[in-house]
Amino acid sequence: MPMKNLIYIIQCVTGQELKLIQQIKIHFPEIQFFLPQKELLIRRQGKTRKETSLLFPGYIFLSNLNDTDILFHYSKDFKGFIKFLWNNKDIRPLSNEETQIFLSLIENGEILKMSKGFFKNEKIHITEGPLKNLSGKIIKIDKRKNRAKIEIQFFNRVMYSYLGLEILKKS
Repeated sequence: MPMKNLIYIIQCVTGQELKLIQQIKIHFPEIQFFLPQKELLIRRQGKTRKETSLLFPGYIFLSNLNDTDILFHYSKDFKGFIKFLWNNKDIRPLSNEETQIFLSLIENGEILKMSKGFFKNEKIHITEGPLKNLSGKIIKIDKRKNRAKIEIQFFNRVMYSYLGLEILKKS
């Protein structure tokens, strides 16, 4: 059954994402993979620098999938594969709402640059970046580390991640 333009999620062993993608590409070169990364300011030994890391470690997003049954048949032999989400017996794509949230995250590329915002009346206002459309998903702001904790739900599972946030001014 055709599954094009739908987005699916594979859960895998954290740190094995790229190896698993390479294994799948050998058998399914038409599949498009998404491995969103985030840019954060990291302080080490008194020096601050920008680093990138996976937005959702242990998860691979994919689309352009023609047949989930055939991929599942092969995937059991792939090193690092844990399962499809929802589960292996009921492989589902993201809902329309979840897909829109995911696409809004990666609309400017798979590396999510730092967002910019300011506080007004003790409320954050995001002026640019991936957090601009997700301000309702922000659950915590760490001003010292320049990051915002977001909560996103995929398949009734809450996933948390930190995104970079440059605070422009405070009032």
